This record gives sequence, C-alpha cells and structure tokens, in this order.
Amino acid sequence: MGQSRMESGIGRRRIEKHQLQAGSLSRRWAFHGAESAGILLPPRAPPPAHSARLGAPWNGPAGLPEGGPGGAGAAIGYSAGMKIYTKTGDDGTTGLFGNRRVPKDAPRVEVYGTIDEANTILGVALAAGAPEELARVLIDLQARLFDLGADLATPRSERPDPTYLARIDASHVATLEQWIDHFEAALAPLTNFILPGGAATAAHLHHARTVVRRAERALVGLARSEDLGPDLVVFVNRLSDLLFVLARWANQAAGVSDVPWRPRADEPED
Repeated sequence: MGQSRMESGIGRRRIEKHQLQAGSLSRRWAFHGAESAGILLPPRAPPPAHSARLGAPWNGPAGLPEGGPGGAGAAIGYSAGMKIYTKTGDDGTTGLFGNRRVPKDAPRVEVYGTIDEANTILGVALAAGAPEELARVLIDLQARLFDLGADLATPRSERPDPTYLARIDASHVATLEQWIDHFEAALAPLTNFILPGGAATAAHLHHARTVVRRAERALVGLARSEDLGPDLVVFVNRLSDLLFVLARWANQAAGVSDVPWRPRADEPED
C-alpha cells in the first residue's frame, strides 16, 4: 500500500512537471513539419481567445474602458461577479485606457470596434468547421486581435505602457507573412480575380477580409492625426492578405474550386 501511494505521488509530480513545461511552451508558435522549415504556427493546444498577456483582472471601472463584448475593456478580462453593464457609457461616451473619455463614434473607437467585428466573423468561420491546421491559426488570430484592440484602446504617451499591454510590433507582422507564405505554397497560382464564396468557412473568411480592409481604411485615417506606432497599419494590411489566402486554402481543403471572375465582355452573348 505504501509503495502504491509513493508511486501515485511520483506520477502526480510527473504530470505537474509536464503541465508546467507545456505552459512554458504555450507561447511558441510551432507546427510539426513546418517547424523545421522555419514556419511559425500555433501550438496544438491553442490559447484562449483572450491573450494570456492581457489576462490581468479588472480592478474596477476607474481608468478602464467600457467593457462588454466588443468593448476595449473586454481585452483585459472581467473579474468574477462583475456586471456586464456599467452605465458609464449611457451619455454616448466610452473610456480609453488612461482615464480619457471619448465619444463612441470617435475614429479610434470606430477602428477597434471594426476589429472586434472581424474577430467575431473569425468565430463564425470556426463554428462553420475548419481543418485543425486552419482552426489553430484562426484561434491564435482571434487572440492577436484582442491584443490589437487593447493597443488601439491605449493611446501612446510619454508614460510607460501598462504592464498588461502587448503592443503589436514587427514580429507580429513577420508571423503573418510566414503564415501567408506557408498556406499559399499549397495553392495554385492565381491567374485572375476570384469571386468570394465557396465552402462556408471560406465565405466567412472572405467576409472577415473585407471587414479588416474597412478597419485598415479607418486606421490610415486615424494615423494621420494620432501616433499609432510603425506597425499597426502594416499588421492590419497583412491580416487581410492572410485571410484571403486562408479563404482559398479552406476552399481547397473542402474540395471546392475558386470561382474566377469573368468580365461581362468575356461572357458569351445570348
């Protein structure tokens, strides 16, 4: 009996050790054969939609944005028992990080609201069904879009950034480009424009792409008047490119051919 208990205890410690090791590796983006080729893809056990780096609890409404799904406050999570409504936005304003309140139709709010819209569509694409390789990328993208929303909701200033904030930088852009190259390598070269659609997952990814393009247009306008850093516009641009490639890849995985666009001049007359 004593030996059995001892072996059981050793087994538990081994499991705990493996869990700790898995946790330390959870932020590495690697995918079996792609790793040797230098392609960075999410781990097999994908992270939650909320970024681990933005997991700090909300300690109260002071200085934090209005929350709720789609609100910037959602990017840092909610404490247990907190109500979803705060009534602080009933006057048509919302809060940015740093005790600054702005109208809900302010350009910055418009941008991160559009990013949240795109994130929701990625969730619809996942719900429609996706191969594991694609699903892991989409889940990781959802987490990065939370990072992006928090970045946008935190205006840059001379003060140090909050410790929970992960700014979008050139490394995030590089990862998107690697994903584009990885998935595009499996596709036939494009010879003409294609119509958005095909399998349900692909159609949702095309939809997400157009919403990201809208966010990019709004972001370019915002960048004319506010300091957004050097990488946000580039990241959003690459994201729309990636979603286009992923939509094509999803169609190919589903055995559905892309539908080429044919100008009316090319159509046969009746």
